[in-house]
Amino acid sequence: MIGFNYMLTAFFAYGLLFSLIYLQIKYRPLSLKRAESPIRRGLMLGSAAVFLMVLVDLTAIQDMSDGRFAILILAIVCYDLSTALIPFGMINAYIFLIQRGNVIESFVATLLTIVIAEVYRHYIYKRPHRYISLALTTIVIGVANIMTTMMIAPNNPYLNMVENNMFAGLSMFALVVVALCYLVDSERHIHRQIEDLYLAKEDLETQNEEIRTLYDNVRQAELSLKQNYETLDEYRWRLETSEKRYERVLDASCEGFFDYYPITKVWFLSKRFCELLSYPESESNRLAIEWFEHIPLIHKSVEMYFNSAAVWPDDRVISLEIQIADKHGYLKWFLFNAIADIDGFHRLQRVTGSILDIHQRKIEQEKVEFYAFHDPITGFLNADYFTETMKKYMLTSNESLLVFYVSIARYDKLMQVYGKKVIEALQYQLGNDIKNIFGHFSIFSVIQAGTFGVLVLQKDQYYDTLVDGVAALSRQYERPVHIFNVDVQCTLMFPYYEYRGNETTETILDRLEETRTFCDETHYYGKLKAFDWDYFNRKVFVKEISAYLRTAMMESLFEVYYQPQIKYENGVFSIWGFEALVRLRHPNYGMISPDVFIGLAEELGEIHRIDEIVLEKALGFGRKIVNGGQEIGIAVNLSYIELLNTEHIRRIIDKIVKARREGIYIAIEITESAIAKYIDEVSDNLEAFRKASIEIHLDDFGTGYSSLSQLAELPISTLKIDRTFIDGMMTRSKVLSLVETMLKLGSQLELQIIAEGIETEAQLEQLIAFACSRFQGYFFAKPLKEKEAIALLQKGIDVNLFDRRNQLR
Repeated sequence: MIGFNYMLTAFFAYGLLFSLIYLQIKYRPLSLKRAESPIRRGLMLGSAAVFLMVLVDLTAIQDMSDGRFAILILAIVCYDLSTALIPFGMINAYIFLIQRGNVIESFVATLLTIVIAEVYRHYIYKRPHRYISLALTTIVIGVANIMTTMMIAPNNPYLNMVENNMFAGLSMFALVVVALCYLVDSERHIHRQIEDLYLAKEDLETQNEEIRTLYDNVRQAELSLKQNYETLDEYRWRLETSEKRYERVLDASCEGFFDYYPITKVWFLSKRFCELLSYPESESNRLAIEWFEHIPLIHKSVEMYFNSAAVWPDDRVISLEIQIADKHGYLKWFLFNAIADIDGFHRLQRVTGSILDIHQRKIEQEKVEFYAFHDPITGFLNADYFTETMKKYMLTSNESLLVFYVSIARYDKLMQVYGKKVIEALQYQLGNDIKNIFGHFSIFSVIQAGTFGVLVLQKDQYYDTLVDGVAALSRQYERPVHIFNVDVQCTLMFPYYEYRGNETTETILDRLEETRTFCDETHYYGKLKAFDWDYFNRKVFVKEISAYLRTAMMESLFEVYYQPQIKYENGVFSIWGFEALVRLRHPNYGMISPDVFIGLAEELGEIHRIDEIVLEKALGFGRKIVNGGQEIGIAVNLSYIELLNTEHIRRIIDKIVKARREGIYIAIEITESAIAKYIDEVSDNLEAFRKASIEIHLDDFGTGYSSLSQLAELPISTLKIDRTFIDGMMTRSKVLSLVETMLKLGSQLELQIIAEGIETEAQLEQLIAFACSRFQGYFFAKPLKEKEAIALLQKGIDVNLFDRRNQLR
C-alpha cells in the first residue's frame, strides 16, 4: 500500500511539475523576437521549484525530491550553468527560511546535482542516444542524493520511503527529467522553425521590396527609353532639317566646300566648288582626280595637308591664300581653309574645308600695297616706305646710317610761277637723277612734294661718293632745266643727319625737316648742311613758349608791372601816370621778354587775348588808385593787329569809356614802327579812339620812318622818344640834335613829349635843358608790381632827387 501511495504522490508531484514547466515554456516562447536572458529563465525555473515545494508542503505530499533536482537537471542540460544557479539559490533559500529538513543535506544534494548535470552536459549529452544517457545520469544523481542524505542525515524519514520504493522513485524521477528535456527540446525545435519562418518571411519581404524597386527601375527605364526615343525622333527631324538647310547654304554660299577621306581616297565636292574652277557638277569626279594638278608648284606644299598628319599645326586648322588653275588653265587667287581629323595613332582620317574666290580682292590689295608705299605722281617709293625701311635698318643693322634730303628750294613759289604740270615733271626728273647718282648705294623715296629722302646704309664707305654726287647734282640744277619747252630755274638743298644710335625715326625726320627749313630761310643751297643744334634749340624754345602761351592765356598767368611816368613842373617832380607793361614767367626759362612772346602771340592770332588780360588788370589797378582818393592815367599797349580788327576796337573803347565814368583814365599806346606799315588800314580805328576822347600815345617815336604828313594826320596826343636816342645823345652830337628837334616838333604840334629810357642824371639835365617835362626810365623807378606802384604813388617823388639819384636804381 505504501508503494502505491508513493507512486500516486510522486506521479501527482511530477505531473504538476511537468505541467508548470510546460505552461512556462508554451507561453514564454524562445523566439528571435522575444529572446530571454539566463536570469529570466533561471527565475522562471526557480519559481516553479519553489511553488511546487510550497504546494507539496501545503498538501503534505511526500516525494523523493519535491521536483527540485529535476528542475536543476533541466536548467543545466537544456540551458546552462548560469541559468541553474538562480533556481539553486532560490531552492536552498526556501529550505533555509522555513527550516524544511536538513539545510546542509539539501545544499550538498542540490550542488552535487548541478555538478553531475554540468559534467553530463559537457561530455555526454550531445552524443547519440542522449535521452538514455540522460535517464542513466538522472538515476546516478538520484542515487548520489540518497547516499548524500544517508551520510549527512541518516535519520531523515525520507530514507525509509526510498528504501521501500527506490526503484519506482528513481524510475519516475528519470522519466520526468527525460520527459521535461524532451519537451524543452521539442519546443526549442519548434521555436527554431518559427524563427526560420520569421527569417524566411523577412527575406521574402526584402526580396519583395527589391522586386518592387526593380519594377520601379524597369518602369523608369521604360519611361526614359520612351523619352529618349522621342528625343531621338526630334534629333532625327532636326538632322533632316539641318541637312536640307546645309544643302541650301552650300548652294547659296560663295565658298566651294570639299570633304576628303585619305584612307579611302573618297572626295566630296560641292556644286560651288566645281563652278569656281569652271567645272560642271557632273564632272566633280574628274575634278577630284585632277585636283592636285591644278595647284602650281609655288603652292605644292598644300598637297601635303591631304597626305600627312605631321604637317598640320596643333589646332589642326589652316588658312592659306593660294593660286589654283581653273579648267582652262587660268590661275586665280583663292582663300583655302581646312580642318583635319586625326585619330589617336596620329593618322589622318579626314580633311574638310572650302575655297573662296579672292582673285579680284587680291588684285585690289596689290594695288593698295603699291600705292601705300609709292608716290602716286612720280611712282617712286614714298615716305611711309622710307620710314619703315629706316626703322628696319635701325633695329637690325649695326652699320652707320646717314639720312639726307634732296629738296627743291622755294617749291611753292615755283608751283605758282611754272604751274603744277611743269613742277611735277621737274620732280620726276629729279627723282631719276637721284636714282642714277645715289641709287647703287642708297635707298631713296619721295618724302613730300619737292623733297626726296636718301638713306645711305654704309656712310663711312660711301661718304666721299656721296659728297661728289651732291656736288654733281647741284651743278646740274644750277643751270636751267628744260621741261615742256620751259626753262625752269631752281636750286637744291641738301640737309642731312647722322644716326647716333638712340634716336627714333620720327626724331630723325623732324630734325631733317628743321634743317631743311633752316636752309630755305638762310638760302643755304647747293651743299650738304648738317643738323644745327643751336638753330634747333631756338626752334624748341619758340615751340615751348608758344605752347605755354596758350596755357598762360587760359589761366591768366600774365603779370602786369607798372612803370611811373614823371612830370617836371616848377622844379618839382611828381608822378604823372603809369605805363602797364606785361610780363610772362616760364617755369623753366624764367622771365620771358615781351619781344619774344608778343611776336609769337601775334603770329598765333591770340594777341587780342593778351591785350584784354592786360586791360582788365590795368582797370583793376586804376580802381584801387581811385579808391585811394587819387586820379591818374594808365597807358596800355595795344598791338597793331588789334587796330586792324574793328570789332575788338569797339569792345576796348566800350570798356575804357565805362571805366572813365568811375574816374579811371586809360590811354592807348601804339608803336610807330607798326602803324607806319598799316597807316591806311588803322586810321579809321584810331579816329574811333579820338572820337571817344581816348588819348593815343605813339611809342618808339623816331624808329618807324613815318612821314611828317602822317604824323600830322594821326589823332595822337603824346609822343614817346625811343630810348635809343636817349642813350646816344650824350655821346653823339647828331643824335642830340635829333632829340632837340623832336622836342621842338612835338611842341609845335601841341603834343606831349615823353623821354623814355632815362637812366642817368646827365640825361635828365640835358632833357630839362631842352624844355622836356615828361620822363620815364630806371632813373626814377623800374617797372613795379601793383602794390609797389600804389605805395610809390602814395609816397610821391622826393624833391631832392638829384642828391640821391642812385638810391632808386
